Amino acid sequence: MLALIAPLAAAFAPPLSPRLKPSVRRGAARGGLFGGGDTQVVTDIDDTVKSSGGLSLAGIPLGGVDTSYARGSFYPGVFQFGLELSCARLPPGRPPARVAVLTARAVEFKALLEIKQSSKLCVRYRDAAQRRLRAPWGVGPVLYGSVQEWVCQERKGWRKAANFELLRAEAPAGRRFIFVGDNGASEKDLDAAERITRRHPGLVRAVFMHAVSPGATAAPLPPDGELHGVPLRYFRTYASAAAKAHQLGLIGRGALARVLDSCEEEMAADSLNLPPGSPNERLLVDEAANTRVRRDIATLPARSTLLPREGAGRVQEVAGALRRQLVAWGVRNATGGVTGPLSIACAAHRHAGGWRPEAAIGGVGSAENATGGATGPLSIACAAHRHAGGWRPEAAIGGVGSAENATGGATGPLSGAGRV
Repeated sequence: MLALIAPLAAAFAPPLSPRLKPSVRRGAARGGLFGGGDTQVVTDIDDTVKSSGGLSLAGIPLGGVDTSYARGSFYPGVFQFGLELSCARLPPGRPPARVAVLTARAVEFKALLEIKQSSKLCVRYRDAAQRRLRAPWGVGPVLYGSVQEWVCQERKGWRKAANFELLRAEAPAGRRFIFVGDNGASEKDLDAAERITRRHPGLVRAVFMHAVSPGATAAPLPPDGELHGVPLRYFRTYASAAAKAHQLGLIGRGALARVLDSCEEEMAADSLNLPPGSPNERLLVDEAANTRVRRDIATLPARSTLLPREGAGRVQEVAGALRRQLVAWGVRNATGGVTGPLSIACAAHRHAGGWRPEAAIGGVGSAENATGGATGPLSIACAAHRHAGGWRPEAAIGGVGSAENATGGATGPLSGAGRV
């Protein structure tokens, strides 16, 4: 069958490297980041929204290369990320643009591969909007590839760029776009993004590329850069994608917090791909927690709900309650990798500002010095636990010599909580 299709694909193939005259001068690309009207997220599906599982047929990948997640599994936070990008910087009274899909799936096989509004993918996008907006939103136009690209993989980037031209032609005046894809070799999303930004640098606010690889370990993270003046950002989880979108000014602090919440909630619900202690779980916990601390948007419960008024006598009770906060806090990192009940309680006490180990380091001759001047029973219990080797806050903040050095000299409750 391939022998019959290949000649036809070659005969009717459009040029692989069409020379398109740029519609906007390259220097105008920066206007695409903040200028214009609403934003439409343009996304790939396989290995961007959900994992392809690395499945192939006759050596030809059927959608991508990622094997770190089971085939068909959605990446935590992807739907909230698309929603927040779509809602940001909207003109007053305008609903967000629906997500547009550029997929390499062959239109000839649409009967089998069609992305329908009843599909899980479309339902999940709509569910995200119902929680956030209480209004309709979800997947809009879906532009397919052809069997030619399935046979000749190098054509995929060309096809996606050509489909973007169709999407742009139907867009309202002033619309800008954000392209989200993956850097898997088979799907050619980076090639598509290069073609799109070369042609329309002023229309694209940013390009986000999900770093994937066929191995079980975390994919290498290429350096960020630009494509024809358009910001290009690589990410391995949607927690870091949201952090980079926030750094670019594409989403606000509240939107960033909502994406992180979504990542953590979906991680907790996915025991198949993110079991406790797995590489996927560790990566997402690390990136989400690091973003929360760096951006000072930690969603810790009120201090009164964290700890009892009494001290060490109720440590076990505290630890039981705090285990439910492990995902939201990244306490695995905040305790230097130790997750025993007393370590968890100490980390919580430190987060709440009740114990300042940065003041204790360097002067441990007395209980007062060891607790940084705090003499409550739980502070003393935490100090004792630390000196006994049960909890090492210096390991929780990157293994550097002291908490003060690790926080750059900042000793507030959140800064002292550790660089997680």
